Amino acid sequence: LTLIDNVSVSNTSDNSFISGPIEKIGNDAFIFPIGKNGNYQPIYMTSPSTSSFTAEYFDDNSNNLHSHSNKEVSIDHLSSCEYWNLTRNSGNGNVKITLSWDGNSCGVTNLNDLIVSRWDGTQWENEGGSTTTGNNIAGTVRSLTNVSGYGPFTLGSSSLNNPLPVELIDFDAIANEDKVEINWSTVSEINNDYFTIERSKDGVKFKDVMKIEGAGNSSNTRNYFEIDNKPIIGLSYYRLKQTDFDGSIKYSRIVPVRVYGNNEIKLTIYPNPLRAGSIPKVSVKGIIPNKKVLILVRDITGKEMFTKVIIGDDNGSVIEGVDQFNKLPAGTYLIIGSSNQKYYSKKLIIQQLKNIIGMGMLHYKTLYFPPQLKVLS
Repeated sequence: LTLIDNVSVSNTSDNSFISGPIEKIGNDAFIFPIGKNGNYQPIYMTSPSTSSFTAEYFDDNSNNLHSHSNKEVSIDHLSSCEYWNLTRNSGNGNVKITLSWDGNSCGVTNLNDLIVSRWDGTQWENEGGSTTTGNNIAGTVRSLTNVSGYGPFTLGSSSLNNPLPVELIDFDAIANEDKVEINWSTVSEINNDYFTIERSKDGVKFKDVMKIEGAGNSSNTRNYFEIDNKPIIGLSYYRLKQTDFDGSIKYSRIVPVRVYGNNEIKLTIYPNPLRAGSIPKVSVKGIIPNKKVLILVRDITGKEMFTKVIIGDDNGSVIEGVDQFNKLPAGTYLIIGSSNQKYYSKKLIIQQLKNIIGMGMLHYKTLYFPPQLKVLS
């Protein structure tokens, strides 16, 4: 939607806003009537010289597109709930930016410490907070001066005040034999009471699996790890619910996991962990003699890395080196073996080789060789 010079907007609400990008042409101070998913969340700009600006609102700022760990030291933490993308398409007029908040903004407790933050492509910049309106429930904050660049903007805080709350940087669930390993990380936690791991058969109706205490307040990266020892056999879905002390909640992305039950073969990979560049042995047992076995390798995001077909012997087993593994970078992988509608999965960890340059030379004469070994020069 493009609005020309001198156009005005009225009758905005949570039921009446633009869900998507909107362009404004001209030299007027303007309130972009934008929002998402039943939440009207405008962004304001002061009068520019004749220019064209485009704005859009996003109700999630917890992804890795704009890392919250990269920020000016004057910023204590940033909102993980929302951001606005404001770009200047033409013209050269800089403006002051005003951001808004309400009950969907994850909590404002101290207006004096609230600031406008801008992602400059490398880190979040502190654009100040010269003027605020409203109260802890709803209001606005304006940048101290005209901003020097455009792109993503979000609410920030110069202190531990203003929950804006936990910044979740990763959540994953991986089947390992008959269990599901669940891990997640946070860059910061503000007023974080606890986490709840939830599980669902259909990805719609979720039930609690376990509750984990949060850190309360933390500005350091924290890693969490739990195991679901009694998962659903077959396909299920996991997500993480984070609850603040005031009862406000936020959810992670939903992760699908498939656990194979009794209809399985026996798959072993050794060594495990494996050093990067090495070739492991893959052992499969419990298949029909001389049957094909499909080995499927996925990374932790579910991306398929490669497949390989191997043939079992007369005893219904096979042991074979799989040289494609030596091309995989360090990381965690899920290995799935399948044959005749029987399945088994196994987690494989590939470790980075350590740099041994500079450790000095090892002299052969210092080594001891048992008498039964013949050393060839």
